[in-house]
Amino acid sequence: MIYRVERGHGPSADQEAFVTIGDLLRDKIVPPKAGAALYRAAALIPGVTLVPHATDAIGRHGVAVAQTAEGIRTELIFSKKTLRLIGERTIIASIGLSTDATAIITRAFVDHLGQAPAS
Repeated sequence: MIYRVERGHGPSADQEAFVTIGDLLRDKIVPPKAGAALYRAAALIPGVTLVPHATDAIGRHGVAVAQTAEGIRTELIFSKKTLRLIGERTIIASIGLSTDATAIITRAFVDHLGQAPAS
């Protein structure tokens, strides 16, 4: 479905599918089963590799799916236990240098803009 909806966007269909999955997981609160399904779907994209020992920006260990495009490897890092997205890393593939890393600490629905999620 992602390939069909995103046809004609991005530099390649496979790259756009990976970006779309990352956008969905990063920008939305996705039910756990749907998030795990998106992780599995990303792993099926041609050229995507599994990174069995990935680390997010705060040092949590997980498993990642990674895609390299134009010399930059993008990793979507998931909890090994829940398969929820916990962070991302961007790496210059030729030298293995991480240029960006994130960690998702908490996600929640709130009643209004500026409200902090309950702990």
